Amino acid sequence: DEYVFHKTAQIVPYLKITYGSLAKLNQLYELGISFQKQGKDELAVQSFTKAANLNHAGAQSKLANCFWNGQGAKQSYDTAFQWYN
Repeated sequence: DEYVFHKTAQIVPYLKITYGSLAKLNQLYELGISFQKQGKDELAVQSFTKAANLNHAGAQSKLANCFWNGQGAKQSYDTAFQWYN
């Protein structure tokens, strides 16, 4: 269930994301941004979570914002603070 960024901003389940690949990590983050722009907040949270768990700082911040605002995830200030820190 790993996804990469595709030109059409659709999810494409054909490439496994390896933990050592910064380019692929950034693709997860960019995919999350694309999903947010399309209003697909739950998919954005999934992408941000995968990248955040691999220590992508931008994804951690975006994920915290999602939890803070209840956007694509149940609002949780506690979870938001965990990702902000």
